[in-house]
Amino acid sequence: MSVERNKELKVNELTFSNLLSKEEYLDLKIKEYDEYLIQYSISQLNKKKRNTDYMIGKLQMNSVYGSYYFKSNELVDLGVLNQVYNIPDSRDLCFVLASDEPLKFKLHIFIDNCTITDPWIFRLEDLLMRKNEVIDVLQVCSFKVDMLIKVINQRYLGN
Repeated sequence: MSVERNKELKVNELTFSNLLSKEEYLDLKIKEYDEYLIQYSISQLNKKKRNTDYMIGKLQMNSVYGSYYFKSNELVDLGVLNQVYNIPDSRDLCFVLASDEPLKFKLHIFIDNCTITDPWIFRLEDLLMRKNEVIDVLQVCSFKVDMLIKVINQRYLGN
């Protein structure tokens, strides 16, 4: 019985050792994949044009990869803005989508050029995981994620 147990123990130790080395290998592959995604997204981004949008300059919302100003009715027309909470006249609501890092975005929300919350910071990867959902944005409004992804692709990747 002891011989069988020793063999089984050796097999288990070998399996454990193999799993540890596989874990290290897969962790390395994840890091390589993340780096590749960042480098690829940098290469695909539209070259930042000089920002001539008056509101972006006025709000001082310039960013490395571009800032885009939207009025609430524009986002409704694009199918992004689903609902606005507790704001009597949603026409006063404005949004600035900005990106200083590849695949990472900030959404600033304004009423009459005054910030009403801290920016919503998100990664494109997080949106892709929730693609078919409607998400709450800083308890101010809700967005249709699939349409937001479409707007990001159009503005930042030109697709």
